[in-house]
Amino acid sequence: MIKNTYRVVAISRANGKRVVCYEGDRACLATDTYTELTERRPTFFADFKVALERLDPVIVMESD
Repeated sequence: MIKNTYRVVAISRANGKRVVCYEGDRACLATDTYTELTERRPTFFADFKVALERLDPVIVMESD
């Protein structure tokens, strides 16, 4: 079974730099992190955009 990977990224409104705040296979931790950054920290949200992403499994290398 393939697990989903979730990532929460903060993107600076000033220069567009991206900072990974959470990356893992737990959807509840990803949504909690997103909620913490967007709703419970209004000063943080004023300086950063926040994105919650679900990463698709990608095969980078495979041997026969």
